[in-house]
Amino acid sequence: MTIYAGSKSLVSIYSVKTEKDNGMKLDLFTYILPFIGFIVDAAIKRAFYISAKLIFVIFKVLVILFYLAVYVLALQKNNEIRYYYIVIANQIVFPLFMALYWYLLIKGKLK
Repeated sequence: MTIYAGSKSLVSIYSVKTEKDNGMKLDLFTYILPFIGFIVDAAIKRAFYISAKLIFVIFKVLVILFYLAVYVLALQKNNEIRYYYIVIANQIVFPLFMALYWYLLIKGKLK
């Protein structure tokens, strides 16, 4: 869903009349995606009795905080287009990052 939203936003950048028309609108799924990531992560760990090294958990938390911080900054109506581009990249890359993290977690590569 976020990959679709990011791609749609990327296409809309070039179809609007002015840069002022570009802006991030609140999408609840995009906003709650990191929280869903935590829930799925906990379920995977519990189902397979897996644990990850602390450094990987800290890195994942930092990526999630970055994702949310940039998203909230982009929601502000301050016409900072750079946040808009970063959020679009986050929407495309974050689900792929979480899928890779879960794959490595299940395969035991993060121990």
